[in-house]
Amino acid sequence: MVEISHEEVLQIASLARLKLSVEEVLLFQEQLVKILDHFQALSEVDTSHVQQRDVSLLSNNLFREDQPRPSIPVEEALKNAPKHKDGFFVVPKVLEKG
Repeated sequence: MVEISHEEVLQIASLARLKLSVEEVLLFQEQLVKILDHFQALSEVDTSHVQQRDVSLLSNNLFREDQPRPSIPVEEALKNAPKHKDGFFVVPKVLEKG
């Protein structure tokens, strides 16, 4: 069984810029242990008899070709924006220095 400490959950939350309550830390700690236990079980499966395949070689490019075309007018792009200034969208700041 994999162990995840309280501090490790807080470190992961910090990296994701999440503030967790004590209850959430305990819940996520339990959930992360279960997830890692599943990965541990998968790593123990014998796959030596399974032929390796490169799936990327089996698919074709599914994207359309780029074709230049005029963009929509700025006024139309901004008509449903809650806030805009000088032809740009105004959005709340979401990143902090840290």
